[in-house]
Amino acid sequence: MAESTNPVLRFPKRGRPPLADERLADCLVLDEMRERRLQHRVGFRYEDRRFGTQDQLARYLARQHHPPVCVGTIWNWLRRFDAAMREHRDPLSALCDRRRSDANRSRFFSRHPEAAAYVHRRAAVKGTNARKIHRELCRDWRALNRDGNPPSYATTLEFIKGLRRECLAARRAKRSA
Repeated sequence: MAESTNPVLRFPKRGRPPLADERLADCLVLDEMRERRLQHRVGFRYEDRRFGTQDQLARYLARQHHPPVCVGTIWNWLRRFDAAMREHRDPLSALCDRRRSDANRSRFFSRHPEAAAYVHRRAAVKGTNARKIHRELCRDWRALNRDGNPPSYATTLEFIKGLRRECLAARRAKRSA
């Protein structure tokens, strides 16, 4: 038997968020129930179970996900599905996770500009790595900021990576000009 090349199948079922195709399957079931209700048919059978209302079916579908999702999440998926169908768009792409608007931006360093400036100064020095910068930031944290805890290493590392990407982009722009 040949191995599947589908990367989705390599992830374990438990613990991962529902994928767009699973969301689409739930929306299609709810849509079918809605259509039958419009035809004045009572009751709906799904997986050898009988459901009287769409809410009962939505609750059942929410519990079937691993990990279970909230019923409100199922209704949000159905709303996105309906909007895509009305606008003649692909419903599968409408059900995909959206990219966060604040992706790769540290909320911690935007709330602590003195820490951001400290890391920026240290990152500008050649030969300093992220671990060393983070250790120095933790050591000097009380002098920089009197409240709260210093950022985690992962937060500091992502911030430094972002600074380096910005520096590389600026260098490329300078060369091409």
